[in-house]
Amino acid sequence: MARFPLLEHVDFAYLRLQALTWSANRAYLPSCIQANAGKALAALLDEAVTDRRCIVNAAGISSVEDHALEAVRAALKGRRTEVIFLNARGIEHDLRTALGEPAVIMPHDGGVYVYGRDHRDHQASVKGWIEKAASLEMDELTSRVADCFVKHPEPKRMASTPVLATGVFDARSLIKERGSFVSASLLLADALSRWIEEGKPGAFRLLAVSLRSSPLAAALSLLCVSDEGVEIADHFGPKHKILEEYSLRPESFRGEYVFVGDFIIGGTEMKIASAYARSKGSRLTHALAVGSLLNAKDYGVPFNISSLVNLQRACPEASFTFPG
Repeated sequence: MARFPLLEHVDFAYLRLQALTWSANRAYLPSCIQANAGKALAALLDEAVTDRRCIVNAAGISSVEDHALEAVRAALKGRRTEVIFLNARGIEHDLRTALGEPAVIMPHDGGVYVYGRDHRDHQASVKGWIEKAASLEMDELTSRVADCFVKHPEPKRMASTPVLATGVFDARSLIKERGSFVSASLLLADALSRWIEEGKPGAFRLLAVSLRSSPLAAALSLLCVSDEGVEIADHFGPKHKILEEYSLRPESFRGEYVFVGDFIIGGTEMKIASAYARSKGSRLTHALAVGSLLNAKDYGVPFNISSLVNLQRACPEASFTFPG
């Protein structure tokens, strides 16, 4: 069970279903619940979450294989606490077919389906648990981001931008730890999906300009099924090393770029990515990052930035002094 990021709260346990399918499907079709994922979810309900309600976030799940939820249906029969599926409108038919009619259906906010005790008259309680789950997930990521801060013995100038810093946010610890990497990737996928739903400008390609950002970009391409894939421009940055390009996409491309980064401080990598896009006869239309220091408007770029965590709030001891 430790393989799957399960967050614990006194009132519930919270699980990202796509984290489970990602692992159980061995990175193949993480948007689909296959037999192994169904068995893993059933085992979790039977063994790890027996005394509390379980909130299962189905964001990113769009299909269910035949009979994949049979073990889950059996697990539900013996439970005395609820299992709440949220963001599950895309698999509503599959849930109702495989698990039977839910006790409560809340069609708003992506679709909420409650199996177990009937909370028809207590929907405010269900909404409260869901809100707590979202806060719990963000608090956990914020804590992991704070752990990425490496303090300098004394303030010094950053290599990438003229900023005097008391330390550096190093994403290696976030990326190498399975749970934090999966959580960050899924929350970035949520942000990318919202941008797509709001009306993306046609074809787009994910772009990373550092090796530490490239695993996040690759994960986003997997989770959001980017038809144009990923482009990685390594060492095209402040140290001015030789430009190497790697791609997981077809050669021909007529579209726009979405920057994927780990942490944005002064915005150097993001502006480099914008210049790189222009060099390709394209443009950068959006940026995604695990954390940023400033508000999007303060970077003075002609595109929106979706950042999960405010770095100053995550780590108050971090100090960055801009010139002038």
